[in-house]
Order: sequence, then structure tokens, then C-alpha cells
Amino acid sequence: MKKTNSILCAFVLAGSLFGCSTTQQKTGETDYTQYVNTFIGAADNGHTFPGACRPFGMIQTSPVTGAVGWRYCSEYVYTDSLIWGFTQTHLNGTGCMDLGDILVMPVTGTRTRAWDAYRSHFPKDKEAATPGYYTVELTDPGVKAELTALPMPPCTVIPIITPTRHLY
Repeated sequence: MKKTNSILCAFVLAGSLFGCSTTQQKTGETDYTQYVNTFIGAADNGHTFPGACRPFGMIQTSPVTGAVGWRYCSEYVYTDSLIWGFTQTHLNGTGCMDLGDILVMPVTGTRTRAWDAYRSHFPKDKEAATPGYYTVELTDPGVKAELTALPMPPCTVIPIITPTRHLY
């Protein structure tokens, strides 16, 4: 019995020492995110948004093009031409309005109009999105907004680029 336990311990020890490798094996994984179109489902009643988010992330930052009615459950409709601002929390494809908190809208210069009038036009050809990233050029304040979702810590970075400088 003692000899059997010794042999068993020797095999367990050898397996634990030599059975694990610290070198990574190449798995040939392909990054399929290059094929993702985040605008799919953002038209009409698809209730999805194209903004920057990560799986299981706490931040889902995206533009807001409207907030009234069932059509705007995700607060973004692809065919709209006005952006109200960018919010930091969204629910994707739920069919119910929720979240959409902390609206941020980049502006330049001094305030010359009411706070609720800071919507901006944007050309569709100046809007782009990939998983974790969204960018758009806002016509009225003349700025480019870029939204990113970082994996850790759960946060977002919103650089605002004006013709003369970078604002963070």
C-alpha cells in the first residue's frame, strides 16, 4: 500500500511539473470584430445603438438623436440628422426605454442659446463606428467627437476635437 501511494504521488508530482507549459500555443484565432457593422438594427424600430461598448461593460456610450416615443427606445435612429448629445448608459435591443443617463454635448464658444437648443446636425458620411469605438463630426459646433469604451477600468474616453485644439 505504501509503495502504491508513493508511485501515485510520483505520477501526480510529475504531471503537475511537466504537464503545464508556460509557452502560449498559437491557436490561429481570427478577430471577427472587423466584420461587425454596429449600425445594423439602428434604423426605425430596431432599438439598437451604434455607440461604443464592451461585453459586460458598465459604460455603453452612444449618440442620442431623440428621446420621445417608442421609436427611440435606444435613443438613436439611423435616419435622423440631429444629435442631441451623447449619453453614457444604454440598453441595446430591449424594446423599452431605460437608462440614457448623463447627457453630454460638446460645444464651442460662449453660450448664446437656451440649454435645450444645443442639438447639432451631422453628415452621415462623417459618422463611423466599430465595436468599442464611435466617431462623428458635428456641424453646428464644428467639432469631431470620438467615443471609446475601454475594457478595464470600465470607463469611456470622449476626446472632442475642435479645429484648433483637442479637448478631453
